[in-house]
Amino acid sequence: ATLFENMGLMKFEDPFFILMSIQNTEPVSDENITVIDTDFSDIPVRLYLPKRKSERQRPAVIYFHGGAFITGSFKMLPFDSVNRLTANKLDAVVVAPDYRLSPKYPFPAALEDCVSVIKFFLQDKVLAEYGVDPSRICISGDSSGGTLVATVTQL
Repeated sequence: ATLFENMGLMKFEDPFFILMSIQNTEPVSDENITVIDTDFSDIPVRLYLPKRKSERQRPAVIYFHGGAFITGSFKMLPFDSVNRLTANKLDAVVVAPDYRLSPKYPFPAALEDCVSVIKFFLQDKVLAEYGVDPSRICISGDSSGGTLVATVTQL
């Protein structure tokens, strides 16, 4: 505690968030996947778009990251890695939103962001733009992202 105080870090969250941000990645495309950072309804999203030609429309996965509602981002290496793997293995478009986090944005901000992203993505023109089959869309998440998935599917 004295060390943190001398460093000017008065709360335990500050060094924790600094350590978490070290894991952030850039939207780097590779030979199989095009990765794009964009916004859906003013909410940051990272898209993973397979480069292979497809004879039919692709499935899609909307993935909500974990982080106890207070941390986490689609930019973090573990989430970026799982989304790349998902896009490659399933030949699927992956949508990974960055919902607003507590305590700066209290509940239900994260839930509202997730609902907005889903509604935006499910528009016919957006699905057509990314070549997604509307009958093959999965909503997935881990930890707090799983809680958001369970909630939005009930709504």
